[in-house]
Amino acid sequence: MKRCFVLCSFSVMCGIPYGCEYDETTITLQGIAVLYKYWRYGIGSRLLEFFETKVDRIKITVGTASDEFVEQFYLKNGYKPVQFLIRIKFNQLPFDYEQKKANFKVINEKYDQENEAIILFIETLEYDNKLKNNIKTEFHSYETIYIMEKGIQSNI
Repeated sequence: MKRCFVLCSFSVMCGIPYGCEYDETTITLQGIAVLYKYWRYGIGSRLLEFFETKVDRIKITVGTASDEFVEQFYLKNGYKPVQFLIRIKFNQLPFDYEQKKANFKVINEKYDQENEAIILFIETLEYDNKLKNNIKTEFHSYETIYIMEKGIQSNI
């Protein structure tokens, strides 16, 4: 079943959460958009809470974008870091790439031919921006983001 939820104020759409099914147990929250003039009023948190009550899975994952404000939003709402997603251009790979990978717990590695990049998923069990910055520097990545997740009660 596909559903869409929006928050309106006096006929103005001011916020929307959006996501998609990942697998039988997981929904990927792709984002929450709130009109700028409605920021900092708790609308994003309320949309997230509402989204969580309508999900028929046992966990939600979200990529946090490369923004500390967004990271803090999800942490505040009970999400926990589980992975880093890093993107590295083929022509920017460090010469000792394989050796550097051995220093981390790599969960998955994908090749993005269209964007000429490698996507690495590295396990993390905590929020640590020093580690995030170290990974970005070590791998010469152009994007390094947290993947966070939250277990929820099934709403089936």
